[in-house]
Amino acid sequence: MSKQIFTYRERRERKRIRNAVLERDCHICRHCGIALTPCVWGAPRASNTATVDHYPIPKSKGGPFTAENLVACCHACNTARGNGESWSIPRPARASLSRQENPNV
Repeated sequence: MSKQIFTYRERRERKRIRNAVLERDCHICRHCGIALTPCVWGAPRASNTATVDHYPIPKSKGGPFTAENLVACCHACNTARGNGESWSIPRPARASLSRQENPNV
């Protein structure tokens, strides 16, 4: 798999979308419900490091990088899910968290 090369504008837009998704989901993992910590460049990833997960359509199956297809997720849950379409781990927080009317912040 080749690495994608993004322009400065594309990287900035992806960062804006990522931050909007984390804000929308209140920095809480949609899988397990733990509070997420910010990702620090160069530091090893802790289990509760903030990431975004392509759901419901995985990136490997053509899922777009849009707010509608992303949810806030901890590194441990995102890794455990892989590229599967269904949740493979318990998700009590997913039912209790409700999305805002307009996910495009």
